[in-house]
Amino acid sequence: MLKSIIPALFAVFYLSCHSKPGNTNTNAAPAADTLRYEMRSFVKNYCVNDEQCADFNIIYPDIATKDSSAAEWIRQALQERILAGVGAESGPSLVTSLDSAAARFIDEFVQLKRDFPQQEAGHTMQMTGSVLFNTPKAVTFRLDFNWYTGGAHPNAAVAIISFDRGTGRELPITALLTDTNAVRPMLEAAYKKDKGLDPTDDITQLLYPGLEHLPMPVNAGIVPEGIIFAYSDYEVAPHAVGPMETILSWEQLGALADRKRWVAQGH
Repeated sequence: MLKSIIPALFAVFYLSCHSKPGNTNTNAAPAADTLRYEMRSFVKNYCVNDEQCADFNIIYPDIATKDSSAAEWIRQALQERILAGVGAESGPSLVTSLDSAAARFIDEFVQLKRDFPQQEAGHTMQMTGSVLFNTPKAVTFRLDFNWYTGGAHPNAAVAIISFDRGTGRELPITALLTDTNAVRPMLEAAYKKDKGLDPTDDITQLLYPGLEHLPMPVNAGIVPEGIIFAYSDYEVAPHAVGPMETILSWEQLGALADRKRWVAQGH
């Protein structure tokens, strides 16, 4: 379990309080895109009173795998990202795994209330998934994670993942760009602008000590306009600097990105 994402989850404890069991809802209308999917939600919460609750809310794309083996590869990889992001272990099904993780998340909240009854804040684990791009050639998902389990501020992170529709394999940033070093100056310019620096200012004043230039982000993916790059909170700079994301258009990238390879004609 990633301690940097959520705190450790503990064994089950029960209080004589009211709770709602986990449930999964389905958006009845299937998405009319190349890769067929439906948006589903998993919700589980536990309240000690009207104001203090542990809420576990997950909205995710559920991929129809009958289309091809590639769709099954994509489904498995996406589910692994979801489970890792919410601190869940793989189980017989995604819903089973989410239910187990939600129970542990709630148990931690219950135990905290027992140990520190003066602690008044609720706990939240939320993930919202969306589809940013969907053509016969590629598909891109975005997963936004937000959680709070105590401390000075809530936490947030993003995962952006593109897949090759033909093979079902995840597309690393090196598959999207011919030269990452040539893209870096464009990202640094966008980063400076987002953080209020002048183009000639030294970007290292924002970054963690030891970083001499802006690294490529962990998360990047194909969108209709070009390629989106996302730096999560704490990824390259302290929380006070915050996250940053930008889209470099196909026109900006030019020969550094092969638009025709991923964007189907008419999209």
